Amino acid sequence: GLLPNGDYTPRPATIVACTDLNYAMQLCAMLEAILTEDKSINDPNQLECIVIFCIYWSIGAALLFSAREAFDKLVKEVSTLPISSSKSVSVGSLPGSMPTVFDFYFNEELSRWVPWIEEVKEYEQVPGQAFSNIMVPTVDTVIYTYHLNWNMQIFRPVLYSGDVGTAKTVTIANFLKKLPAEKYTYLGINFSSRTTSLALQRNIEGTVEKRTKDTYGPAGGRKLVVFFDDMNMPKMDAYGTQQPIALLKLLLGRGGLYERGDNFKSGEGSNWKNIRDTGYVGAMGPPGGARSVIDPRFSSMFSVFNIPFPSTQSLTTIFSSMMKKHMEGFQGPLQQAAMKLTDMTLTLYTKVIAALPPTPSKFHYLFNLRDLGRIYQGLLQITPDKFDSPGSVCRVWRNECMRVICDRLITDDDRDLLSNIIAELVKAEFGSESAMVLADPLLFGDFRTICTDDDNEEEGSQEFGAPRLYEDMQTYEEVNVCFERGLKAYNEQNKVMNLVLFENALEHLVRLERVLQMPRGNLLLVGVGGSG
Repeated sequence: GLLPNGDYTPRPATIVACTDLNYAMQLCAMLEAILTEDKSINDPNQLECIVIFCIYWSIGAALLFSAREAFDKLVKEVSTLPISSSKSVSVGSLPGSMPTVFDFYFNEELSRWVPWIEEVKEYEQVPGQAFSNIMVPTVDTVIYTYHLNWNMQIFRPVLYSGDVGTAKTVTIANFLKKLPAEKYTYLGINFSSRTTSLALQRNIEGTVEKRTKDTYGPAGGRKLVVFFDDMNMPKMDAYGTQQPIALLKLLLGRGGLYERGDNFKSGEGSNWKNIRDTGYVGAMGPPGGARSVIDPRFSSMFSVFNIPFPSTQSLTTIFSSMMKKHMEGFQGPLQQAAMKLTDMTLTLYTKVIAALPPTPSKFHYLFNLRDLGRIYQGLLQITPDKFDSPGSVCRVWRNECMRVICDRLITDDDRDLLSNIIAELVKAEFGSESAMVLADPLLFGDFRTICTDDDNEEEGSQEFGAPRLYEDMQTYEEVNVCFERGLKAYNEQNKVMNLVLFENALEHLVRLERVLQMPRGNLLLVGVGGSG
């Protein structure tokens, strides 16, 4: 379109194809949620700021992160409002102390622009919480929880789209769990390439009950929120249609479904079922691979938001917060050493994705935020009993990086490249202890007490056995003794399995045990025939 100065700018790229009508509907819906009767906002200057804020998060909500700066510049030019660089910006001006207005929200009560970062609360560790359920508050979680909240107020469908590992699912699931149980119930449905429309319909029908002749809704007078994860995963049929998406389009557009399968009533009047008091939230990755491009007519029924890759500041906040809380019981020098690991990890990640991009022969060289999470899942297993020096903390960091990243690499050159990057980082931050940190072999595990009187994994002995602690096993001899003991115990109760535990086999066993003892630990072993 044409800018106020007469220049032409192309239509900015969006994460999901959106129509002009969808932008207008999302803008009106957001204004409806904010400008409620009880607020009685009549000040023209305040209304102007609210409208501008809503424009950013309706017309600009689905934009790719790279297009936000140009959009921000355009809105500022069109608004003709002065730009203020002060921290507190009141009505009549737009904030300019941060890169874009996307970094602020307009607080109607204070009548001023407030940075989102001021709403971020400190991370509080929950003892015994599974790593997969940890959610560290960041600017991104605050922003997208806010947008879930106003959409839920007016029961408008929401769609979050972003790359793998951008916390779409965690943010939505955390929001839904906090909804008052006396008013809401929620249903989570994971889509895959094999999801069928009939299975989806049965899932939804199983959570509602009959209210009148043709009207159904959740039990107990509550409202139902259905969360569809990986929504663009269902495969296309021969006619280019995703059947589950076609069913959802009918459900959202018409507010109901037709009876199907064994429940179809032939010649007995209407088979139509109205579904009431039900809201919908979706999450999906960008098209590519197994993910398809969804029908724009379907996505136009949602408030669409692009979830960008977290900023370096957000990543630092996430991982340093987890590490800081976990290290509270350690000595001061170890805490200081652990605080260096976050910057080292992010530097390593940046260099790895630049130096080792995916290629046709290395298509699995895909590294994302989940890999960073797996590194920290391993780091959070350390205890003061087994790690008593800064070098030992850095050494376990090196082990986790090698296991998560290096074990995926398929050539010696790539493995050497990664080892050299890690060695440079270790020498820069832990110079005096780098020799100990970089020593081989790297053998970490929690199996030292396996099949002994102290093993609390034996059936019926959980109350008496000592806890199995993650530690550096240091030598192949130590590892071999543990696994030989386990093999002997296995052979006493099963058909004898004769294994020669040479060093390479021990390394693979340590890798396997490390992953399998973690919650949600899954492995895919790939190798040529005869490799064991």
